[in-house]
Amino acid sequence: MPGVVSKSSAKSSDLMLDPPSIQKKKSEAKKTLEEVLYKSDKKEKREKKEKKEKKDSSSDSDDSSSKEEMKKKKKKQKKAAETDSDEEEKVAKAERKAAKELKKRKKSQKDSDSDSSEQTDDTVANKRRKKEEGDVSKGEDAGEVSAEEYRKKLGIKVPPGCPAPFQSFESTPFSKSLLETVKKAGFTSPSAIQSQCWPIALEGKDLIAIAKTGSGKTIGYLFPAFSLLSTYPTMCRRGD
Repeated sequence: MPGVVSKSSAKSSDLMLDPPSIQKKKSEAKKTLEEVLYKSDKKEKREKKEKKEKKDSSSDSDDSSSKEEMKKKKKKQKKAAETDSDEEEKVAKAERKAAKELKKRKKSQKDSDSDSSEQTDDTVANKRRKKEEGDVSKGEDAGEVSAEEYRKKLGIKVPPGCPAPFQSFESTPFSKSLLETVKKAGFTSPSAIQSQCWPIALEGKDLIAIAKTGSGKTIGYLFPAFSLLSTYPTMCRRGD
């Protein structure tokens, strides 16, 4: 009957094969698709590999750079430590040398003071002793009084055994150029603090002195320092 398809005809239609031309095209399309997928997969793997290699290379480069920086830093620190050590050694050596020179100078000064009593010229030590005993010479030191009277006059208070004060600039051992400068400035005699501090400081002794502002305390320790520096010029170098 028209419009009716038998079961046998439907089954035979389902089992029909494609023509050879269509099969060939399908095969070619499948092959092309496989090639595209293969190339895509291969490209993706290659990119991943290149990316990984690049990352590893960058990491190795950073590690190498970091190691190099650490090496330079350690080298620099070692050099700085060696330099500091050398500087400390130089300072220590200079301090030992200065201490040795000072000890030698004190010994020489002590020996000189011991021998000064046998000398015929009138030394500074002899002048101090004469002033303490009240035996002031009539020549250069004419017009000076005993140490006790001088201290009483200027209100100087000292412990027992303190050396006699310098009552005039001429009785000090300071250089002529220094004394001339002081006189040009209008000073005729040392102040109370200066007259008593100078002999103590020149003997290398420590002291504590109290006086009012403007009495000349600074000069009381500076002039002995100038005198000491001029006596031992070889101990002082430019820049010390």
